[in-house]
Amino acid sequence: MVPFSQLADVDNIWEQSRDGSIPWALAAVGFSLLTYAAATASLLGAIPARVRFAPSLAAQLASSFANRVTPAKVGGVATNIRYFQKQGVPTAVSVTAVGLNAVVGAIVHISLTLAFLLLASRTDNTGSLSVPSPRTLGVAVGAIGLVFLVSVAVPRLRHLMSAHVVPQLRAGMEAVRTIGHSPVRLALLFGGSAVITLAYLGAMAASLEAFGANISFPLLALLFLTGSAVANAAPTPGGLGAAEAALIAAFSTVEEAEIVIPAVFLYRLVTFWLPILPGWLALAALRRADAI
Repeated sequence: MVPFSQLADVDNIWEQSRDGSIPWALAAVGFSLLTYAAATASLLGAIPARVRFAPSLAAQLASSFANRVTPAKVGGVATNIRYFQKQGVPTAVSVTAVGLNAVVGAIVHISLTLAFLLLASRTDNTGSLSVPSPRTLGVAVGAIGLVFLVSVAVPRLRHLMSAHVVPQLRAGMEAVRTIGHSPVRLALLFGGSAVITLAYLGAMAASLEAFGANISFPLLALLFLTGSAVANAAPTPGGLGAAEAALIAAFSTVEEAEIVIPAVFLYRLVTFWLPILPGWLALAALRRADAI
């Protein structure tokens, strides 16, 4: 059982954190900083207009601050759309670009999760965690395909898909087709999204290394990606509370709580709490410049 009651023992967490490796903690900070550069590249790849990188980077810091005070990343989405509008990008194009960026991010996250699931299933260092075999994964994918075929075959379900799902997919494909004419933008969009996820994974891996965790990287990646997916579904700003609980629950299946809890604490410190002040400063600066 995961000892969530230990989260309330702040003094004990701070005491455990003092035993962490400073170089690995600094590495976690570096990975956290990398996520903002990658987010900027990904978003610029989704926009057909030419927008400068430096102010766009500041906008990503500002949107991260907005996400800290609004649920479900609503503040960050609104901040990015407003920023592009101020850069002369039409509203419809701005909304499509931000939406496309979010869709690509989800696709990349799912793809990486499946890839690390396959890698983790080939390793023996899984602790008490039972990792599905590739055959089991194939059965699951087949089941999903069967559900899709049933949805197409049943008239009522087919009507719902035609009315709600297909138009969204068509709009996304049109946006991808437009961006697809520029290989550079396509590389920025998908490459930036991949680097965002991998950089957050790097920050988590460095945080665990700071406290001496011994987890194979494929398994570590699988646990992090599944745990963060659960946290992203939470309605709280920045997944506050849900992220900590999901990551602790995931990693406690293969590592001691005395290592996992301070590691998750460090990860959230460098990825959630430390960027708040720079994000607020970036938001204030962009407002003074009438860029948001």
